[in-house]
Amino acid sequence: MVNDFNFEMYIPQSHPANTPTVSISNYGRLSLNSAATKLLGNAEYVILYYDKAQKVIGLEPKEERVREALKLTPTSNSKGGFVTASGFLKKYHLIPEKTETYPVEFREDLGMLILRLGADK
Repeated sequence: MVNDFNFEMYIPQSHPANTPTVSISNYGRLSLNSAATKLLGNAEYVILYYDKAQKVIGLEPKEERVREALKLTPTSNSKGGFVTASGFLKKYHLIPEKTETYPVEFREDLGMLILRLGADK
């Protein structure tokens, strides 16, 4: 029998529950899982940054509101949070066709949560 198909195996992308992740929705929300929210400490707000050249989003935690900050709203189960960021995502053309989830890391030297858009999801 001749195999005339060049199949590739589909491997679903998932992250263990303890892996910090941020999802970018197609309606302009950044959703943080509980592990990512925990990395922001007691922050109730975040300031968003974008590095166009490296395609990196930075979330700087703030415990108090400042002019540039957006509200970090706890989810109903208090295990994560979200930021309504449609203006930011539209400005940099970052709204995906469907929700995309990315692993994130907290960079102590920058004092921010880092989301690499070019990283493996």
